[in-house]
Amino acid sequence: MRIVIDMLGAQVPSTCGRGIGRYIMSLVRALAKQIASAQEYELFLLINAQYTDACLEIKKQLADVLDESHFKTWYAHEAHGGINNPSSAIIHEGACTALEPDVLLIPSLFDFPIPLELHKYKYIYTVVILYDIIPYIFKNQYLNTQERQKNYSELLYNFVSADGILAISEATRKDYLQFIENIPEKISTISSAVDADFSTCLSLFSETTMAETLQGYGIQKPYLLYTAGLDYRKNIDGLIKAYSLLPNTVRQTIHLVIVCSISNSERKKLLERVQRFGLDKEDVIFTGFVPDDALKILYHKCKLFVFPSLYEGFGLPILEAMACGAPVIASNTSSIPEALGKEDALFDPNRPQDIAQKITKALTNSNYLQELQQHSKKQVSKFSWERVAHRALNVLKHSTRKKKSSDSSLTPTHPNLAYVSPLPPDHTGIADYSVELLPHLKAYYSITCIVPNPKEIQAQNPELVVQSIDWFENNYQAFDRVVYQFGNSSFHTHMVSLLEKIPGITVLHDFFLNGPFLDSSQHFREELYRSHGYAALKYLAEHDITESCRKYPTNRSIIEASLGIISHSHYAQQLAATMYGESHTKNWSIVPQIITPYSLKQKENLREKLGLKKEDCLVCTVGHIGHTKCCKELFQAWQKTKVHKEKKTKLIFLGQLEKSTYCNELISLVQYAENADDVIFTGYISYEELQEYLDTADIVVQLRTFSRGETSRAVLSAMAQGKATLINANGAFAEFPQTTVKMIPDNFSIQELTATLDLLWEDPALRRKLGENARSYIQKNHTPEYCAQLYYKAIESMWATRSKVYTILPALAMEWKKMPEEEQKKLVHELAKTFPPRLRMQKLFIDISELCQRDVKSGIQRVTRSILDFILHNPPQGYEVHPVYASADDDFGYRYAHKYMSKTFGYMKQEQDSFIDFLSGDIFLGLDLQPDIVFQKKTVLQKMHGEGVAIFFVVYDILPVQLPDYFGGNNTSFINWLNTIGEFDGLISISQAVSTQVQEWMKVNGPKRAHPLQYSWFHLGSDIKNSLPTIGLPEDATSLLANIKRHQSILMVSTVEPRKGYRQTLKAFELLWEKHTDINLVIIGKQGWNMDDFARIVKNHPESGKHLFWLQGISDEYLEKIYDAASGVLMASEGEGFGLAIVEGARHGKPLILRDLPVFREIAGENAFYFSGLEAEDLAQALEIWIDLYKKKQSPPSKGIKLLTWEESAKLLLNKLPLASNTASSQKN
Repeated sequence: MRIVIDMLGAQVPSTCGRGIGRYIMSLVRALAKQIASAQEYELFLLINAQYTDACLEIKKQLADVLDESHFKTWYAHEAHGGINNPSSAIIHEGACTALEPDVLLIPSLFDFPIPLELHKYKYIYTVVILYDIIPYIFKNQYLNTQERQKNYSELLYNFVSADGILAISEATRKDYLQFIENIPEKISTISSAVDADFSTCLSLFSETTMAETLQGYGIQKPYLLYTAGLDYRKNIDGLIKAYSLLPNTVRQTIHLVIVCSISNSERKKLLERVQRFGLDKEDVIFTGFVPDDALKILYHKCKLFVFPSLYEGFGLPILEAMACGAPVIASNTSSIPEALGKEDALFDPNRPQDIAQKITKALTNSNYLQELQQHSKKQVSKFSWERVAHRALNVLKHSTRKKKSSDSSLTPTHPNLAYVSPLPPDHTGIADYSVELLPHLKAYYSITCIVPNPKEIQAQNPELVVQSIDWFENNYQAFDRVVYQFGNSSFHTHMVSLLEKIPGITVLHDFFLNGPFLDSSQHFREELYRSHGYAALKYLAEHDITESCRKYPTNRSIIEASLGIISHSHYAQQLAATMYGESHTKNWSIVPQIITPYSLKQKENLREKLGLKKEDCLVCTVGHIGHTKCCKELFQAWQKTKVHKEKKTKLIFLGQLEKSTYCNELISLVQYAENADDVIFTGYISYEELQEYLDTADIVVQLRTFSRGETSRAVLSAMAQGKATLINANGAFAEFPQTTVKMIPDNFSIQELTATLDLLWEDPALRRKLGENARSYIQKNHTPEYCAQLYYKAIESMWATRSKVYTILPALAMEWKKMPEEEQKKLVHELAKTFPPRLRMQKLFIDISELCQRDVKSGIQRVTRSILDFILHNPPQGYEVHPVYASADDDFGYRYAHKYMSKTFGYMKQEQDSFIDFLSGDIFLGLDLQPDIVFQKKTVLQKMHGEGVAIFFVVYDILPVQLPDYFGGNNTSFINWLNTIGEFDGLISISQAVSTQVQEWMKVNGPKRAHPLQYSWFHLGSDIKNSLPTIGLPEDATSLLANIKRHQSILMVSTVEPRKGYRQTLKAFELLWEKHTDINLVIIGKQGWNMDDFARIVKNHPESGKHLFWLQGISDEYLEKIYDAASGVLMASEGEGFGLAIVEGARHGKPLILRDLPVFREIAGENAFYFSGLEAEDLAQALEIWIDLYKKKQSPPSKGIKLLTWEESAKLLLNKLPLASNTASSQKN
């Protein structure tokens, strides 16, 4: 049972965090807990995206009981600064309908910000919560204008229109039955409760804290307490009057404290009333707004809680006060006696004297006061959210989906079907297929055929009703059902755009659908990108269109635009799941290919023509002759058969030879064989000729190496003729029952094929049995009558389960016509976000903001490029991968990086970098590092997160907060970044050391969270050749490489920054050079900030160009050669997140000299030489020791370091994300 709860009543400012809002949140939490333990329920919360902060807060508060999958977001229409317009109400109806709930619970119709009309919710059983009918009871006070009366009447009409009502008290229920409508079975009481922390948290407050709280509100002595608004019915005047009537001896010992939010002007008026009653201003304290913790203390410490309200729907403050241990007296009206549960604690709120007497009794009679306190503890225990949720769930589970207009009444007995397909004289198999199917489909539908050439089609098919494409576009609403027959040819090109405009059910005759998109190279590229992403575009750039068509189906837009898919095999469905994820196979049906047994009108003696005797063997294979049909393998196996050696036999290839190297090789094999005359290539033959050959054949062989999801009509024709058919278990072939065909393994050997041919020929009984079984199978499962019946079941099932959102379109169209163009554009966006496509691959956004705007060629840029490249070409199953970026001069959000991808990779034409469109379930990965931009886009990221996008960031290090002096001392930007990324889902560090550091920093300094931040880590790759390497060598490369090889040369690779240890290193080498040590220092990396002095020293150094070299901006090709030439790699950095040069050096087999940092130990272990100390002498001494070890070949080798490729690194990173495949895998484990 699917329960949907509309949360808008807890999102609007008037209720969010207040009475009704709190009630909704507490009830939903309790319902979620109960539903979690009951498998028969599904729970979804419908939240409105416009209230971003409230969205985040609701998810935050419920994070421990509901994950992201339980939240569904919708967008109201914003116009004239608000959402209170008819279009918003229509979208809300559609959003609720789209979720197909068994019951829709609307917890609050009060303060609902859109003009709801529940009587229009045709397909949903609606239940609403009723808190009170106070305006109706006190009409003079609340409905004193015509406008108010009109608004309240509309509100009540929604209650009348609802299918069920949950009242929060028995008194409210009775009032509704008495004053609104007397239908007892429609309304049930579920009561209310108070949150458990009202009592449990009191132990957290010390006496000192409580005393300071009271003092802060000016409370100097015991006090009476009342919590109320300034509403008329709250009866503040009555309470103040009663307080003034207390005996002086009593009143002088006690304050009256009234907790309510008031303005300065309201406070002034209230104090004037106090004085009119003869009281001093100090006697009555108006606290103003009080936060929750302070409110609990005020409840707990009060002498007596007095509740003089004239009318309540329930009276929640009574329970709150009781939960905090306060004695309570209250009014004897409405629902208040239910909540209080003690008759002698009630008073008449309309008589101040009665209130005063009850207060006096409580304050002067200690036994009575103690009795009230004890009753509070007992009474509050009767109310819990678990009980409220249990009552509510009991009502909801007995609800059934409402059908004001049942499906059966809407379904015509003979629906009008638009049938979009090629028809004869179009020369395509699907045209012939349709001619076979249509006469039998007419038993279920009134069919109109939609074609681009109606006159020509009508002339050849006078029995059909035929109309043009243009006519259909203008009259599509006349049809109850629409079916498209799609195949892999240009005959279907016009159907692509038609399907997008007028969705219908698609029959996939071929899984690969390149043909309809080959009308232009740009059309093909666009669909190739849409279906398969950047990897396919790269493949196209490196190959030709033909090869791309063989590799990629390019059918995703067709599958996603369809209301359902009919295919002829399960194999096509499996391919869709592999390509696009399981979601793309949910509304899918299998209808077998149609085969009508062919009766030869005239049987010629074909065997005699071929020179075959009755006892000779005829082997046939059918279809286009090419590499996918294993024709060479068949010929080679046939040559080795006993029947070929011992009997007269023929091997006939029935079909056209493709123009290819493979076919040329086949022809050569045949021509040079001894038995060349026994092999026949017929070329193209008619259908009648084909049937004649099949009728004559002894064995039909159909083999495949690369099935693209299609079924083989040739196999089915042979089986229909009752022939022994030999196939391999490739693709859809594997679905045939073993009793109907002779099946060999998919990857068969020549020997296996030869043996099977011999077996079939030598066992006539087996051939006969297979043929009989095959014919029976075809007659049972492939006749036009049977397939038409399956068509009908599939079409009706898919049409019945399609989204009923279409029901809102007429009303929305009326509103659309009234809107200006800008408002229409906004509505389109709101509809697109609220009603995403039925089928949609989730998106993985990869932030490359720094890389795509300024590639500074740092280590982080190498990581970003390398990992991005792998993920682009190996997207996770079920996800589109999109590089995105944001910029400082853009006031909005993130954009697709189309221009960068086009410029860098040349994959596609340059497009505008439009803003990203995202939905719940998408993932955002902050792979690049650009702290200022992330902080600037914090609101955008919060909005994305609030709408269900999972957000993760890669953390390279937190050095700016660990070593601030090396970063100019101002790390505000970096701290802002840390606090921003700490708000979202997870942080993935590039080493375990960094992950530990991040966790420690967040624990002390990070933002407060409702649930733990996910921490994980991975290591980086080291194979430069797979990091999109740059190429090119300078003119002096050869001489420099020779110099590096000729001397001991120590290589340092990194951006030259203060923390990297370059100053210490250069001074250490100067000490070595003073001792005439023959050693080179080779620095590779661009100059970073605050290193101008170092640059000048290197430039003017006497060893520059001799033993000291600094290369900036060199290619990756050159870097690889320098790694090979160097003697060792030095990393003297005082802080790192990983150390790419370590693993790159190790991949080249170079010894490592590393500062003794935890992260370096994590990566290199004992496979490096470590040093400590920050002085030049410390490093110089360490280098002398290493040089001595190196000369003796005793320096620690780096070969023991575990090295990753960038592919392995990227896979580790992807495993840290909440991808659907990762989630499924973890659930299995």
